[in-house]
Amino acid sequence: MRKSILLSLLIVCLTAGIAGAAIRKGPYLLYPGNNDEMMVLWQLSGTETCTLEWGETTSYGSSVPVSVFGDSQYEHVITGLTPGVKYYYRVNTSGSGNHTGSFTAAPADVDVGNVKFLAYGDTRTNPSQHLSLIHISEPTRPLYISYA
Repeated sequence: MRKSILLSLLIVCLTAGIAGAAIRKGPYLLYPGNNDEMMVLWQLSGTETCTLEWGETTSYGSSVPVSVFGDSQYEHVITGLTPGVKYYYRVNTSGSGNHTGSFTAAPADVDVGNVKFLAYGDTRTNPSQHLSLIHISEPTRPLYISYA
């Protein structure tokens, strides 16, 4: 029994080494302040060959190699986006696979210096409090509401 556990652990460790660097952070998005741009960032546990694909469908259409900087970190600013349009992206790494996501480019009519975000937690026991928070937030017209 003990030998089979040790053998299993050895196989897992060897497989992890072959699989390549793992994602440590991300991929995550940062809004650089322009309605036609989005920054995609991620960090790996080591250095790998990475590419970023994006487009208006999951067929993507645009692709670029992304070089490492700093502590196995990667970043690329996607430019030329159409404001208000949903985009899909995929980070391809040589060892840890593909990581996908989507975002909507900022609308053209949004004053990027005056964007409001609202984040709040669920009271779980009082739905009327939840509704009152929704009604209170309506006049502020937040661009994004995060509910957890």
